[in-house]
Amino acid sequence: MKTKLKSYLLSIIVWLTAYPALAQFQVGYKVDKYPDVAWIKGKPLTKFDKDKIYLIEVWSTTCHNCIEEVPKLNQFYEKFKDQIVFISQSTYDFKEEIERYFKDDGTVNPYHQRFPIAYDVNGDFRRNWSKKFGYQWYLIRDNEVIWIGYGRHLTEEKLQGVIDRKFP
Repeated sequence: MKTKLKSYLLSIIVWLTAYPALAQFQVGYKVDKYPDVAWIKGKPLTKFDKDKIYLIEVWSTTCHNCIEEVPKLNQFYEKFKDQIVFISQSTYDFKEEIERYFKDDGTVNPYHQRFPIAYDVNGDFRRNWSKKFGYQWYLIRDNEVIWIGYGRHLTEEKLQGVIDRKFP
């Protein structure tokens, strides 16, 4: 029994050592620098400002659930854009795929994000942020990850709570 337990614990230690970002990136994780990504729309972000709140949507043009959440996210953006910095971070798309997705046909597409959009040009975002969580949303306040989850679990009331320091 002790040998099995030791073996199990050793495998966990090896796994966590091999993937340090997985061991660290969770609620409570301190962030100061945004990963090295390319920006398609909006002003590039390289460092987090301690006095700002950030909502980072991690998505892909091939993720049906991600695309379905965009209208809700755009509503959040319209309501909270003066209090929260919104970022749309694509993780598995090439620049051409994103540009094709956002091709301007002269109409307002409710499934197009209305805020800064970045893509993971060199894998830095995936290596350091989304390896464990995949397509999710991150809330950051005071340079600390305060919430990680799916858009369907976030409401206007919860975002107001983040601003008022009542959530989470």
